[in-house]
Amino acid sequence: MTATDEYAEHLAEVAADLVVRVRDDDPEANLRWLTATLPTERERLDLLFVLAAAVPDDRPWLHLTAWARTAPPASGPPASGPALLAERYGDLRAVAAELRPKAA
Repeated sequence: MTATDEYAEHLAEVAADLVVRVRDDDPEANLRWLTATLPTERERLDLLFVLAAAVPDDRPWLHLTAWARTAPPASGPPASGPALLAERYGDLRAVAAELRPKAA
């Protein structure tokens, strides 16, 4: 394995860790972790391109970020049917509108 391959693999591992951290930790903690993990601006710029390469380009932004708009689950019995969909995906009408083909 070349040094370039090792660097790319390292960035892929950092990217995977960051994906989990973004969902679980606060932004300031993530920034501290990221600057400790990738101390140079160049490394963080390289990570940006690794992350961009991992994002599907055939889905609308609202679909990709729907997890961030989902309300935390309420206490009580688990949701099912439409309530489960609303809990997991938020406003499905907004997501569906983004998924509809645009008229040319």
